[in-house]
Amino acid sequence: MRRSYAKLYPRLSSSQAEDKDTPMKNVTRFLGGMLLLAAISAVPASATLITYEIDFSAASIGSGPTPTGTFTWNTSTDMFTSFMVSWNGHNFNLLSSANAPFVSPTDPCSGATSNPGSPSDTFALFSSSPGCAGGSINTNTYWAATSSAFAISDNRVSSNDYLCIDNTASNCAENFTAEGLISGITAIPEPSSWALALVGLGWVVRKRFVRLREPLLQRPRA
Repeated sequence: MRRSYAKLYPRLSSSQAEDKDTPMKNVTRFLGGMLLLAAISAVPASATLITYEIDFSAASIGSGPTPTGTFTWNTSTDMFTSFMVSWNGHNFNLLSSANAPFVSPTDPCSGATSNPGSPSDTFALFSSSPGCAGGSINTNTYWAATSSAFAISDNRVSSNDYLCIDNTASNCAENFTAEGLISGITAIPEPSSWALALVGLGWVVRKRFVRLREPLLQRPRA
């Protein structure tokens, strides 16, 4: 004789379901809260130190490969914490110069008027509004390189009124063999990306726990 399905698997009362539900619900809430807290705290942490990739263009004067480079900017102190560029197999450290750029005697696009200038004046080289980045190698931000020197400057056609950073402290007076335009910078990754990723991860984890919890609530009583 077939036994009643209801007798084998009686429905749980609301109080019994709540008792079985509570531990899993607490775990879900705890993990969700921790991930949300991590996401919130990640924004200011990432925003304090932001790493940027410099958008170099190919050489338009002379010859040579397109440079690559990154720098890290501290938004709390308005200073660079690293500034490295590579070109034609050579690596150049521009950190010291980036934090104290040469200004001769003023720089129209950044508004710098001191010699040396401030790190914020250097940062303006990579900004377009307001700033120095644009589409002309003669009047906007450009790069210049040799095997022993690398420089980033602007207002190329003027012997005055420009800003310069380089690794040799020569105030961009080297005999460069290649020069090209710099169009700007790109954050890698954007600070908000970390927060969005963590929030998304928290949502996925929560959904998985909910799916695992449902079969537990449907199990028969012992």
